[in-house]
Amino acid sequence: MLDDNTQAIIAMAWARTCGLADDAFAVGSGRIAAADDAAQAVTVVALLGRTLLHGPRWAVEGAEDYADEALLEVHALLALAKDHAPRGTRVSALLYADEYVADESLEQARVTDDPEAVRDLLARCAPDDVDPDDLATRERVFVLLGEDDRPGAVAAYSAQQGIIADLVLAQAIDARGSGAIEVAAAVAMHDALDDGLIPQLRIGSNEGADLAHSLGFEQLGALATVALGD
Repeated sequence: MLDDNTQAIIAMAWARTCGLADDAFAVGSGRIAAADDAAQAVTVVALLGRTLLHGPRWAVEGAEDYADEALLEVHALLALAKDHAPRGTRVSALLYADEYVADESLEQARVTDDPEAVRDLLARCAPDDVDPDDLATRERVFVLLGEDDRPGAVAAYSAQQGIIADLVLAQAIDARGSGAIEVAAAVAMHDALDDGLIPQLRIGSNEGADLAHSLGFEQLGALATVALGD
């Protein structure tokens, strides 16, 4: 179970991400509406029993016709943004961990952040498993090397508000079932925890839930986004 203080810190990080007061998720009741006409996406964050909607004023006003639960569904987001060239719609569970992974094999794990190793790995990943552009933006990258020095999996993260380590994971198709992605993820998690960050995973429906739970992640909320074309 995530520590209450950990949950409060996560809520503070998301409040800051959306330009709100630190206690936005902790006080009051009902939906939190944050109108921002400069926003290039509509973002819905469900956390600690509250729902935050961040986006242009037209989105905030239009969302009044939708229940909070509906705003966490792809078809509702597309309908809300239909006149603004919606694209890149994604709905994810938000999962967090605040403890180290107990795995003795981590002591022997060999990782690198060599760009050549990253390219080698990406060439062997299923296209839907990783976004190369997203991976390239991450501040910390851990490519797990096998006994033959061949990259098997990658875990990378960037800090969100200096509080959360937002993780992305991928593994080579030929490394599936080897445990490589679990080890790479644990290495990145430990690095984040050592730096005082809280590891975060964003996973889609039925996408990586078993892996997340095996690493000690617990779902605390959900995130839905739709990018706007104009």
